[in-house]
Amino acid sequence: MSVGSEEESLTRQVLAAISDGDTARFGELVADDVEIHTARGVRTGRVEAIAWAANKYDHLQRRLEIDELEGSGEGVVVRGRSEYVWHEGGGVADSSPVAIELRFGGGKLQRFRFLD
Repeated sequence: MSVGSEEESLTRQVLAAISDGDTARFGELVADDVEIHTARGVRTGRVEAIAWAANKYDHLQRRLEIDELEGSGEGVVVRGRSEYVWHEGGGVADSSPVAIELRFGGGKLQRFRFLD
């Protein structure tokens, strides 16, 4: 299923904000009642979502790289890679496949969920 242009744009903006560590921009993109689902549990609401996005290492930067976008009927599924890149030198320290489901409403992220 194809992804609409608005959903594709929002998906790319959300992932770029997370990858760039731009929590202010991420906060602008999420709904007040957003849900972030990770292996460590669910974070609900803008404040918890921004705190989750702000998690980082002193010497590594987290990047979410997109390989493929597809419509899921209820949102967008991103297939790509979660990469941790050394601040010094820019080399990739770790990379693993990732699948993420994003749901939007009213131009805002309502749900972000890592898929198994």
